[in-house]
Amino acid sequence: MALRRLNRHRLLIRRSTDKKQLAGGRIDYEYGYFLAHAPTPMPAVEFIAQAGVRWKIEEDNEQGKQLTGLGQYQVRKWTPWHRHVTCAMLALACWPSSLPSTPTPPRRPPTTGRTGSPRRS
Repeated sequence: MALRRLNRHRLLIRRSTDKKQLAGGRIDYEYGYFLAHAPTPMPAVEFIAQAGVRWKIEEDNEQGKQLTGLGQYQVRKWTPWHRHVTCAMLALACWPSSLPSTPTPPRRPPTTGRTGSPRRS
């Protein structure tokens, strides 16, 4: 007889660290809910880490919609939609490498004392 892994539903509630103005002018914390079906022996730390990955993926998808036009395509057929999404995701992956790197600030010349010789520390 094969051993069955026991799974159960878990509810994770995420609260923002800062208070925000919500609908109706009320100021309160913002809450996010996450329902998962996970193995029973999964530790809480691992469960929270896995849920955090999901939220990061959602944030990346939202950024992709804004930067590369991922949400601009009206679906008519699967093949053109797949091509559009693939190109948009590729553009998003290449986006950071196309940005100019931050130049290093120029070094200041050593300051001189009254005698005209450089100061040493």
